[in-house]
Amino acid sequence: YYTSSTAYDGGFYPDGVEPVEPNITRLLDKENIKWKHLLSPGIEVPTEWGKKEYDETDLKWQALRRELNDNIARLKRENAPEEEIKAAELDYDKRDRARTKRVDEYLRQEKNYGKVGAFEGAGYMSEGVYRPMLDCKMFAKSDVPFCKVCQEAIKKVISQYTD
Repeated sequence: YYTSSTAYDGGFYPDGVEPVEPNITRLLDKENIKWKHLLSPGIEVPTEWGKKEYDETDLKWQALRRELNDNIARLKRENAPEEEIKAAELDYDKRDRARTKRVDEYLRQEKNYGKVGAFEGAGYMSEGVYRPMLDCKMFAKSDVPFCKVCQEAIKKVISQYTD
């Protein structure tokens, strides 16, 4: 999650180095992207999506999320009554589910939703690193499957152990 507190501004995937992960690219060779055989017909590489708006709202959520988690941790440290801790945890869960639903709705309305391209924001980095599909189990917390590239990579690993 490139907008989370574990995100990196640079260095995780250095410039000029292609990540080894099958579902992440630096687009060093746009014409021969790792998942070229899965690209949706006519898709632009890199692939446009509402990243700026997504980032703005998600960074606000991450700040609120930190506040909520810090409050829960403080309540636990201070040995607050169990019902107060439980109420704070339930509030967090409710807000988190609502956020996940809004993200789902936002991504699904994007014109390139469900298509394979090269969407900026991957591998804990906001810029310069790309993922194959707008949404994937490796991108969001929503109840979506692995993207087509991840599915292919999983099948390859399984076949190494079963063939």
